[in-house]
Amino acid sequence: MVRQGLKLISILIVSMLLFSCARNVELQLNVRASLEGKPLNQAVVKVDGAELGRTGTNGVFSAVLQRRPGTEVKLAVDKYLDGHHIRPWQGSFVVKVQEGAGRGEYTFDAELKGSNYFTVKVAGKEGPVKGAAIELNGKPAGETDAEGKYTYESDKPLKNRMEIAVARKGYGAWKKTVSVEPGDTVEAALNRQTILNVKALTDEYGVTRPLPGVSVSINGDNVGKTDKNGTLVYKNRGEGKKVNVEMAAAGRTPRAWKKSVIMDGDTTVERFFYSASPASIRTGIYGYVSNTPGETLDAERARMAEALGNRLFSYLSFKEVPQDSLVKNIRKSRLNIDALTSKGWNRSALGADMIILGSAMKDSSGTTFETKVYTSNGKLLFSQINSVRRESDIKSAAKKVADNIIEQFPFEGTVVAVDGDKYQINLGKTDYGMSRGMEFDLLDPKTDLSGRAVGYKNIGTLRISSARADSSWGAAEDVKKDRRVLVGNKVVRRVVNEEAAAGAKTSFTLLARGGSEGALAHVNVYMNDEWVGSTDPSGKIEIPARLGKKHRLLLYRHGYDRLSDVVYLNKNSETREFTLAANNSTFRVESEPTGAEVLIDGVAVGRTPILDGRSVSFGFHTVKLRAGADYRDWEEVVEFNRKSVDMTGGSRVMFYKDLLKIGARAEAANDVNGAIGIYKSVERKHPDYSNIKSRLGQLYMDSRQDYASAIKEFEDVLSVPENRDLVYKQFSVAYANLGHAYYEAGNELIRSDRNAAAADLAKAIQNLEKAKQNTRFYPANIYEEALHDTYYYTALSYHKLYLLTKKPALLEKADTAWREYFDFFPKKLESDHGFATIREGARKYWAQVKDMR
Repeated sequence: MVRQGLKLISILIVSMLLFSCARNVELQLNVRASLEGKPLNQAVVKVDGAELGRTGTNGVFSAVLQRRPGTEVKLAVDKYLDGHHIRPWQGSFVVKVQEGAGRGEYTFDAELKGSNYFTVKVAGKEGPVKGAAIELNGKPAGETDAEGKYTYESDKPLKNRMEIAVARKGYGAWKKTVSVEPGDTVEAALNRQTILNVKALTDEYGVTRPLPGVSVSINGDNVGKTDKNGTLVYKNRGEGKKVNVEMAAAGRTPRAWKKSVIMDGDTTVERFFYSASPASIRTGIYGYVSNTPGETLDAERARMAEALGNRLFSYLSFKEVPQDSLVKNIRKSRLNIDALTSKGWNRSALGADMIILGSAMKDSSGTTFETKVYTSNGKLLFSQINSVRRESDIKSAAKKVADNIIEQFPFEGTVVAVDGDKYQINLGKTDYGMSRGMEFDLLDPKTDLSGRAVGYKNIGTLRISSARADSSWGAAEDVKKDRRVLVGNKVVRRVVNEEAAAGAKTSFTLLARGGSEGALAHVNVYMNDEWVGSTDPSGKIEIPARLGKKHRLLLYRHGYDRLSDVVYLNKNSETREFTLAANNSTFRVESEPTGAEVLIDGVAVGRTPILDGRSVSFGFHTVKLRAGADYRDWEEVVEFNRKSVDMTGGSRVMFYKDLLKIGARAEAANDVNGAIGIYKSVERKHPDYSNIKSRLGQLYMDSRQDYASAIKEFEDVLSVPENRDLVYKQFSVAYANLGHAYYEAGNELIRSDRNAAAADLAKAIQNLEKAKQNTRFYPANIYEEALHDTYYYTALSYHKLYLLTKKPALLEKADTAWREYFDFFPKKLESDHGFATIREGARKYWAQVKDMR
């Protein structure tokens, strides 16, 4: 009975438990909703998918629920908030069996996550603008969609003020700083705008160059002048609008030009203008080299080059390119004489239209000079042999060379006036050696739509009848039918030797050999003391000559002994062969460190030490040694003018560490102190001394704000005479850097030492004004930034110096300086946010100056 009773009690207890689980219990649900740490009002609270209620202003929702124990309850909290994309919060819990009296309490913190957004809506007159680029606070953000909308979304709170810029090709730029709240729509209205690029160009002796300073007018209004690149950019509002473009180029042909242009998208207008006054031929005398083993002939060579320059450059038709500048530019262009005299240098920045070089050879009868004249296409225009017995005869020989160049050069000119059947050209006897009887080809240019001469058609001959100092008159002969000689026609002087060759009826082939080298190219051939040309790559040249007559021949090529002979021709087109004996140097070289690669004119010849020697022909050759690692390459143009050129022992090549490369590596690793230490170790004899000192000054100024040290480094750069005197013109920017450093130093002293501040600002102005006179020489890779800083710190220095001294003259100069700053603000920097910000600040400075006047 007892066991039966216990069994009944157990059944009863289980039944009671089952009954209690089947019955709902009350529970207290508390939800605290927040967004970005702030209570979220009116957030929707859902329980098992059904909305139960909403939070109050404190973000709290409370409710009593009834659920069976063991039941899982699903919670969700959501909120629609304008300007936000909010992700719902979700959670769940299982109802527990409640012990004792009261109700169970369940509390949850629902931290909702979301993002803020606002919309930029872009439209033009025709409707939404698709593909407009959006920038926010100077950084690219995206593009508008087909509806002209761009939505910016961020998990972070929006900044109260935001600069919005909108750009689309064919439209004017739109920029505005606005206060934005989440959900805002910022509307940007774009106006159609097209860019008109006006380009002025010229073509002189076959080389196209930009033409700066050409005045440009649009629809009768002067809008400016072309820049150093020959370009003016005009922004035109409105699509499909016709504009009238006028260009005026004083001293050019045509003097003025007009054209109507339909602005259908961005448009470029090009126009070529030709000089009414012939351009001077930029000429560099590279110098003479010795072709006599064991003889340097230094004095004779130098005197011949000097005498030739004095005579040739007395004619304004030739403009001197200093030898040091020419040699430096040749090295910079990585060219050598062989390349220059075969392929030319049209595409290289040598700054020369013509190069003169020569060779000198001495024997018992005296000294022989060969002078060769090359044009920029690599053509040997003229060559001449002169022999002198005494040094005093050199001046006379140089005069003959210069005068023959004047007589032989195919000067280009223009017909500038017509008087009946007489025609005036802009070449005179003073600078172009014009004389009665000279003949010119009359050329009628065929031009494209830009006015560029794309070809010339020979329409006849102009024979000079009278020559004046600065112009000549002549008559036209053999003018082709249906052609007239007009103002603007081009004239090119005929070369006498070419005329003689064209009139010869018989000839012979001369074949030059160089001993074991076989056929020998570039041998100059003189017949009866007149140059008739040079051999081609096969060693041959066709020479016009009369049958049955003796002809004196002289063959000359630098690096070989000259060869003289007399030929007598019995039949037409026969071949005569001549062999020249070579003059070679034996080249030996060592280096420290050793193992450097040696190249001569770009061809590898071995590694140091080279003690057995390498055979190198007489003349100038570019020798380069590369040690690799952190060593700087060694490169020089070496004159080989003796049997042995020895760069060993005390004359060995000493390599310098490439401190610029090593320092740049430290800078890239943000080790400014390390970079400064590397640059400070430079010795004055280091080839990169000036560049390293310039970089060190920049580091002191930009990274350390140590302006006194920066001033010292920039002054060290300018203590090098070649830099101070702008022989090396790229260091004109050192004056700008020094002026900037003095400005910063003075600006720091304004409150503590007004006199010292005024002195530094005065020095800043002195250096910046010097820089302003030479901005055209600034290096291309920093040109715009350096130009901006030059004008900006000049204006600031005048401005603050006036505030210190109150001198009225300084106020006027400050006003002029600020005007120049805006006039010369580089166009390439207009879209740069940093420089645009500086310019806005400059407007406030200028307004301050205007208020003080």
